[in-house]
Amino acid sequence: MPTGMQTGSDRDRGPEPDKVRKRNRPDPGWRGAAASAHARSFKALVEAAPDWVWEADPEFRLSYSNPRCLPSLGYAPEELVGRPLFEFMGARAAAARSREAEALRSAPHPIRWLTEYRRKAGRAVLMETSVVPRFGKTGELLGYRGFDRDLTGRHDAEEDLHASEEKYRALVQVSANYVWEVDRTGLVVSLVATGDDRLGCGAVELVGRPLAELASETERRAFQARLKALMRSKAPFSSVEVSARTMDAGDAPLEISGVPLFDAKGRFRGYRGTARDIRQRKDAENALEYRDRILTAVTRSAIELAGAGSVDLAMPSALQFIGEALGVDRMLIVESVERDGRPAPTLLYGWEAPEAPVHVGAELFSDPAVAAPELNAWLAPLARGEMVIASAGDGHAATAPLLARVQALSILFVPIRLGGSWWGAIGIDDCKSRRTWSTAETDSLRTFAELAGASIVRERHEIERFRAERELELRYLSDELTGLANRRVFGERLQEAIEAADDGEGGFAVHYLDLDHFKDINDTLGHPVGDLLLKAVAERLRKVTRRGDVVARFGGDEFAILEAGVRKEADAAAVANKILRAINLPFSIDGRNLHVGASIGIAVYEPGAHDAESALAHAELALYRAKSEGRQTYRFFTAVMDEETRSRVALGDELRNAMAQQQFFVVYQPQVEMDTGRIVGVEGLIRWRHPERGVIGPGDFISATERSGQIIQLGLWVLNEICRQTRAWLDAGIAPPSVSVNISAVQFRQMAQLERALITAQRKAAIPSGTLQLELTETTLMEASKAHADVLERLRERGFKISLDDFGTGYSSLAYLRRYPVDEIKIAQVFVAGIASNAGDAAIVRAAISLARELGLRVMAEGAETLEQARLLAAWGCRLAQGHYFSAPLGAAEIEPVLRRGALKGLNAAGDAAPTLA
Repeated sequence: MPTGMQTGSDRDRGPEPDKVRKRNRPDPGWRGAAASAHARSFKALVEAAPDWVWEADPEFRLSYSNPRCLPSLGYAPEELVGRPLFEFMGARAAAARSREAEALRSAPHPIRWLTEYRRKAGRAVLMETSVVPRFGKTGELLGYRGFDRDLTGRHDAEEDLHASEEKYRALVQVSANYVWEVDRTGLVVSLVATGDDRLGCGAVELVGRPLAELASETERRAFQARLKALMRSKAPFSSVEVSARTMDAGDAPLEISGVPLFDAKGRFRGYRGTARDIRQRKDAENALEYRDRILTAVTRSAIELAGAGSVDLAMPSALQFIGEALGVDRMLIVESVERDGRPAPTLLYGWEAPEAPVHVGAELFSDPAVAAPELNAWLAPLARGEMVIASAGDGHAATAPLLARVQALSILFVPIRLGGSWWGAIGIDDCKSRRTWSTAETDSLRTFAELAGASIVRERHEIERFRAERELELRYLSDELTGLANRRVFGERLQEAIEAADDGEGGFAVHYLDLDHFKDINDTLGHPVGDLLLKAVAERLRKVTRRGDVVARFGGDEFAILEAGVRKEADAAAVANKILRAINLPFSIDGRNLHVGASIGIAVYEPGAHDAESALAHAELALYRAKSEGRQTYRFFTAVMDEETRSRVALGDELRNAMAQQQFFVVYQPQVEMDTGRIVGVEGLIRWRHPERGVIGPGDFISATERSGQIIQLGLWVLNEICRQTRAWLDAGIAPPSVSVNISAVQFRQMAQLERALITAQRKAAIPSGTLQLELTETTLMEASKAHADVLERLRERGFKISLDDFGTGYSSLAYLRRYPVDEIKIAQVFVAGIASNAGDAAIVRAAISLARELGLRVMAEGAETLEQARLLAAWGCRLAQGHYFSAPLGAAEIEPVLRRGALKGLNAAGDAAPTLA
């Protein structure tokens, strides 16, 4: 045994002087030998002990350690001797242990520590330490003896067990609110709430009763029958929904799952399962469905107002869409006018639900109770652009008479402002409940208020402008079947339009329209059905044209439209697209849904045009071109149309040579954040450097490549070239935020081949995920199938972003925006070009911006050519734009310093042009 080590009995006897003298007497030899043998045996026992045994002096400097310290602490015994015990503890633990050791000096007694010791290498080790003081024969403190047991393994196991129990408990609490068990007869053995009994289902009361009593009275019988069927099958079941009764007499939806229980001999003994409160999920689903319903209603209203020939006809339907979506009883549009020097709101349009308790008409606003001076209290906030919200019984003096008169419990007024001034308001009444209006509701109503006001004002301006033309048109209508103008009247009006245009009073366009496959319907269903179809077509043409336009039927299935106020081909193209969309919708004739298409030829006025017959001949020639190129489309007449037809084959050869001789190149147009000028991306655009004709834009050759199929090879070259250039920029330290690649409709139809080409090009050039953006036209995306949608989703998962190009020019249904993974919409240039001068274009652009904001999509305006356009777009909430005002398309070398700067000229907060950012 080491020097100074004593047994516990030695310590307990204490230092008695007489006995000390007695023990110091020499022992007989046999007794000394026995003591030596005992000491050796005891030392061997300590050396082999599974715990760490140590001795220390009064200052806790270690004087002995058995070998167990090596596996426990990683130190050999000789490395510990002479060093303070507390040195191997953390500072806080050492201080605490030191204070406890001090207590041993005044009140000696064994103590225990649970302390982490620092190992020589690796993590700390947790030990349970027993310390006893050692005293000399005269009572002096000789030091301490300690025994340490390594608890790390046991502690870790306990921690793991505790963590596992906590995880299981958390999982159960997250996945279920109740755990239940029933016996083989369906009686509840136990029903335990995993947390708070949020439903207050009375779990204890159900023990010993059928589990079906958990359901509400109305569903109990059906739930009992279903449980019996499940128990007969002895099969697991999941996600069975039931309306559960609660302690407060209300109902709440539960989702119940269960598994069968069997004893050791395989005998069925009942079911055990969980029940989950799904009120939050149901509420979220209902809220999302409600928001989508409102958004769809606003979209339908916008389409109705934009596509109808008369706001008077369209507005009641638009109000009905919104009112039914909101579940209200009344929708009114009120114009703010003055009468006798005081505000006198006038009812223009209204819609009422069938169950509305009181009919509201124009006479409401002349009612003395409603027209009282106090009414100004809610007119003033509307004039400031604020909404007015009130409920019955809230003590609002201004709205109380109005609420009482219309028997409404809740009322909301949304202001309509035009040109910075208050124009009127939309009033919404709920006669069933005191309502709290959500942000989704009020935002949607503000959007609709803008659309409604713009539509009304636009129509009033058009009425004033075209009143005389409309009166003249009515005098000359002579087509017996449709009531449209005949060929003679159309020719007269066309000649007048030519003369007016020659005098500088504005251009025009002639649309010559022919129904596709009308003869088949006439031959199979008979002329009476064909006549009804022609009348229906005539009605749709009236709706999609303006009051000043002339619509005529030339006979058979041929129609013509004289469109006034055309400044460029894009104006006529927009009308042609409206016509095609209208005709493509099915016609309900005598209980049948009939489908026809249309082909359109367009002749736009050019200075020096000869006469009406020449203009009609030009439009008819363009019509033949449209029919020969696939029908259900439109074509413009050009002076070289015949020459183009003859040279089509030659152009195909030129394109093949151009690809072989590398005459194509790509330019890049920046896409910017308008307020700062920061570049957010670039769009790659193909150009043809023709050896004789110079640089040619894609509009002159892309359609030819699509007809010949060469677009596949050319599109692949453009994709690889853009990826190559992007890689070169990245290698040069330039990282454009986004690079757009246009995808043609022909490429899109071969989706599997396109997917492989995109992935290969991106991988070969090592383009970072999220850099490439695919631009698809709205018309192309509308033709997409489920397979196309799957490929688009896979590409999006790989980091390709999807941009919807030419938004607004396609079919009026917007369902594809929710069906396909679109990141961005690009408002068509044809609408952006007219926002400063055309109220209709401005309304469409603002509606598109609002729609994108509601759907959470990024919106970019294409073709921002002037400062005025940029100012308007920014004021309406469109932050991103692309167009010549900011930068024309540039070659790769020219755009490189621009990308390095990262910005172009932008707009400051006042909407003025800001200098280019460094």
